Amino acid sequence: MIFLFIGIAVGDTGEWPARPWSEAYVYETAHYTVRTNTSPAAAEDIGALMEEALGEYRRLTGYYAEDLPRFIINAYATKEEYEAVAKKQGFPADITNGLYTPVPPAAIHLPYVTDQGRNPAATLLHEGAHQFIDQVMSFKAPAAARDILPASQRSLMGVPLWLNEGLATYMEGAITDDGRFEAGRVNGPRLKHLKRLIRADEYHSLHEVMSRRYGQQFSVEDYAVAWGVVYILDHESDPKGRPDKQGSLQRYLEACRLGFFTDPAEGFSREFLRGGKLLPNFESLWAAYIARQSPAFFQRIIAGKGVTIEAWEKNWAKKIRQIKLEASRR
Repeated sequence: MIFLFIGIAVGDTGEWPARPWSEAYVYETAHYTVRTNTSPAAAEDIGALMEEALGEYRRLTGYYAEDLPRFIINAYATKEEYEAVAKKQGFPADITNGLYTPVPPAAIHLPYVTDQGRNPAATLLHEGAHQFIDQVMSFKAPAAARDILPASQRSLMGVPLWLNEGLATYMEGAITDDGRFEAGRVNGPRLKHLKRLIRADEYHSLHEVMSRRYGQQFSVEDYAVAWGVVYILDHESDPKGRPDKQGSLQRYLEACRLGFFTDPAEGFSREFLRGGKLLPNFESLWAAYIARQSPAFFQRIIAGKGVTIEAWEKNWAKKIRQIKLEASRR
C-alpha cells in the first residue's frame, strides 16, 4: 500500500515584513496552534502541513485514540529571533534549525526561513515527531508514584533515544524537492550516508545505538542508523496502516508507552520505589533502565524468537544496500 499525501506545499520563506512577536498571527487547526510573525498564509501552510503529518505520526506509532493534546508551534520570521528563544531554552541555537522543548508550555520553535538549503518544512516534520512522541507516547507514572513525583516527572520518556530520532529523521524525509508532503519517502541524504557507512563497516552496531541513553552523544552516524532501522521496519510493516492491526514497530512502541512493563504499576514500584519513596538519582536510573530494555525488547518483539539482534542487523544491512532513491514510496 502506498501512503501518499500530496497537495501540501510550504509557502515562500523569503524575507518577511517586519512584525514584532507580540503581534504574531495565531492560526488554529483541529489539533495545532500556530503562532508566527511571518504572514497569515504561512500560518495556514504550517497548520495544513502538520495536520497531514499528524495522520502519519499516528499510523507510524499505532496510536489512534482521540485524546490528543493541543500541539503548539512558534515560527519566527528571522533566524535571529529564533536564536534568542533557543538561547533562553539553553540550546546551542547556532547549530540547530529548530527545536521542540517539553518545558511548559511545550512547543516547537523554528525560524520559518530557508537556511543553508534546508526547507523549514523538514524541520517541522522532524520536531513534530518529537512533539508527538513526548506528548502522546510517554509513559504515565502509576498512581502509587504520582503523588511523590514532581509534576515534570509524572510523564516519562519511554521511547528510547534511537527510536525517537529514527522516527524524526524518517518523517523529515517526507518533504519532496518541490516542498510537498509525501509519506514514506526515502530520506536521500540519510540513505547515501548510511550506505557509505555500511560499505566501509564504520557504523556502530544496532545494539550499541539502541543502548544510547538520553543525555549521551548521538552522532550523525547514529542518526543514519536509526533512520535506516525505522525505514525498514515501516516498509515491511504487516498491517499497512490499518488501525485494528499492529505491526512489529507499533507493538514495540506500545511496549515503550507502557515503560517496558507487563504491569506498569507493579513493575515501576519494583524498579524505582523503596518504602514508598523514589530511589535516589531517579532520573538517571530511569534513563539507564530504558536504554537497557531497548535492545532486549527489540530482540523479543522485532527480531523474534531465536534471532539475535546481530543476525537481524546483517539482514538489515543487506536490505539497506538494495534500496534505490527512486523507490521512495510505501
